[in-house]
Amino acid sequence: MPANQNLNQEHTNAENLLYQRLIVFLIVFSIIVLGAVNTQRKILFLSILALGVIICWVLTFIIIRTARRIDNKSGGKLVRLLLGYIVPIFCSCLLTVALIVGSFGFVDSYLFNLDIKPVRLENKVDDLKIDSNNQLKPKEKTTTKDFKSIDSVINNSNTVRSTNKKNPVKPDTNKKNDPNSKYFKSIDKVVR
Repeated sequence: MPANQNLNQEHTNAENLLYQRLIVFLIVFSIIVLGAVNTQRKILFLSILALGVIICWVLTFIIIRTARRIDNKSGGKLVRLLLGYIVPIFCSCLLTVALIVGSFGFVDSYLFNLDIKPVRLENKVDDLKIDSNNQLKPKEKTTTKDFKSIDSVINNSNTVRSTNKKNPVKPDTNKKNDPNSKYFKSIDKVVR
């Protein structure tokens, strides 16, 4: 009986090993598929798939070898056949087909939005042309015909009279600015 228990223990350990390896395989397969689908560049998509195909086929052969070891020790069951052979081979074949189809460009229109990229580039080029033209143009004069610069007024010594008849310009009669006024102090006296 101890030999029979030893065989059962070995069989149970081999089955646990098979299931652990299958779980690792499915996790790696899922990460590869998600990584490949979520890429925006074709070269990255193909690189992830190529690496995934290699890793998944290696794991598939390890799982098949473990499943054969279990089948030799006991009768083959349908679940072990499905999990030990069919699932890993199917997933690895699926990645291989995706790599082949992707490398020939059959999935480009589904995975990569090729039409928008050239339009964005053309719009960016047009925006850059407009910006550079605006920077190179001389600035337009925004002055009105009634406006005169302060420099021209000083140079011409002309006074500009207001055309408003209700409030005519009155001469400044403020005595504070008169040098003879008692409120006026020279700058020298103020600074001391």
